[in-house]
Amino acid sequence: MMKISFLTTLRFKITLFITTLLLVTATLFTLLTVQTMNRQVMNSLMKRAEALSKSIAAVAPYSILAGDLLAIDNISWRVKEANEDIQYAAVTNSRFEILTHTDMSKIGQVFSRSVADAITETKDGTRIYQIKDEADSFEIQAPMTFNNKQIGNVIIGINRSSLLDARSETLKRIGVGMAVTMLLGLGCILVLSSFITKPIKELSRGVNELKVGRRTKLNIFSHDELGNLTKSFNQMTDLTTRQQERLHSYAQELEDSYVSTVKVLTAAIDARDPYTLGHSTRVAKLAVRIGKAIGFSRQELEDLEIASLFHDVGKLKMPDYILLKNGPLDPEEHRQILAHCEYGAAILGRASSLQKYIPAVRHHHEWFNGEGYPDGLRGDDVPLHAAIIAIADAFDAMTSVRPYKKSFCQDDALQELTRCSGRQFNPWLVEVFQQALASDPVLAEQFSSRG
Repeated sequence: MMKISFLTTLRFKITLFITTLLLVTATLFTLLTVQTMNRQVMNSLMKRAEALSKSIAAVAPYSILAGDLLAIDNISWRVKEANEDIQYAAVTNSRFEILTHTDMSKIGQVFSRSVADAITETKDGTRIYQIKDEADSFEIQAPMTFNNKQIGNVIIGINRSSLLDARSETLKRIGVGMAVTMLLGLGCILVLSSFITKPIKELSRGVNELKVGRRTKLNIFSHDELGNLTKSFNQMTDLTTRQQERLHSYAQELEDSYVSTVKVLTAAIDARDPYTLGHSTRVAKLAVRIGKAIGFSRQELEDLEIASLFHDVGKLKMPDYILLKNGPLDPEEHRQILAHCEYGAAILGRASSLQKYIPAVRHHHEWFNGEGYPDGLRGDDVPLHAAIIAIADAFDAMTSVRPYKKSFCQDDALQELTRCSGRQFNPWLVEVFQQALASDPVLAEQFSSRG
């Protein structure tokens, strides 16, 4: 039985598919969670900073008009101290000159933020900037107005690192939860895949046993669809086995009848000429001996034998005055004799079961050097069965008595085959035939007694 790698098993494919599905789902869930948290962190941060800046902007104008910068400075410090993520707080006049700042060294300086650099701006003119070189720091500028006239700005710098730490902790918890879920999922996948693949493996075992002709009864592990399928397979196996036994019996009878029909037809072909009686049967015997020496399988030997019996079937279309003529043939008669290979192929072509013998029948008069007929094939282009039949046909013809020539003795016939080796006949097959004949005294005696 062929071994199957785990990577190609159904269990692995099910596990891989569901695991991939879980990973994709978990990844998408994590990405959506991170995006949502980032958006919520930023919104929360900005809203709080905006609220603080606007609360300062609501009080500061009165202190500015009263010239009480100390009160504004006090408010800014209290805002910074009350919120750990506030980096600084400042108040400017309308020209962005710093009036108060939690970093006193910056008082009197001018803020120079461009409107174009703002990442967002609200309807009331509040702008949000991201501090350069500080990815987690932002600056909020809220305008201060009095009697609908802008008299300055409140500026707050804020860092979202503390909120990010809280987000990171949340993500860790999500990661742990996802890991636990994945492990539980993998465990469930393994149990599920085992439950599914166990009856399938049993079915696969039954199919493999059935392929090699062994009948086996499969175990039924469940009473679901797979269990019903296994039960049906057992029933099918019983039915198939009985049908195979009957078919084998019918096939054997049909094959015996078929071979008998071929032999009768062959005898009818040879019987038209008393000098060729038994020729096809002898050619088949010699061809099969060559096939055995080469190492043909049983089926190949059977095909070679049938092809040999059919090799002169085209002579059925030859008129008797040509086949039985003792003298030389005229050009038209010679042309018809040469056409018997094509006639034979055409006759076999009418039955689909006989078409596999057409190459041997059509080409058994091809020559190794390409000078044969009907298609002038050469070398290894000549079908192997045809090349074998050519040698067997020639040897039987040379050792047979014909009205227009004397028969060769076996040695002379073998010498003639050797002489024509490489020109008319495949030299390797000639050598195989000579060795096969030498190693089979019974066959050699049959043909030597005919010489």
